[in-house]
Amino acid sequence: QGSGKTQTAVLAALDLLHKKYKKKIVISRPVVRNNIGFLPGEMQAKMENQIAPIKHCMYEAYGVESIDKYFANKVIEILPVDFMKGITYVNSVVIIDEFQDLDYEEFILTLTRLGKDSKVIYTGSAEQIDKSVRNSCINHVLKLKDNPLVNFHTLKENHRNNVIFEIIKAME
Repeated sequence: QGSGKTQTAVLAALDLLHKKYKKKIVISRPVVRNNIGFLPGEMQAKMENQIAPIKHCMYEAYGVESIDKYFANKVIEILPVDFMKGITYVNSVVIIDEFQDLDYEEFILTLTRLGKDSKVIYTGSAEQIDKSVRNSCINHVLKLKDNPLVNFHTLKENHRNNVIFEIIKAME
């Protein structure tokens, strides 16, 4: 929590894009279904609140104008996990943020979307599984920690303001 998982993934993906190692970035997050009801608008508008943290990191790193241009030209795309069936990403970086809220089948769906010359970056934390998620994929993914086929990193340093934790402690 607060270790920079999303920011690290975003910066890595943007670096690969800017150095022309990859042609596209695809962003997805599990849509946690809650009591807010259905959001109006097209898919991009509906996902806007879901990917706000990712866009924030992108804007911070490369500026609003540059990032919005990538979105307008579909170099960076937003796609809900549920809409990934049948798609193969080639020469792309796919960011699956908050992956701990995926179930095992959804995790496999996101993984099997990778085509030639593509990478997927999963960010998440076992401590942040949404209470509505019944069968998080996190325990399956943790089995890959020492697997040479994947890079697995645990970020530990907290990048949030330390006063937050003092306030929380005082309230308890």
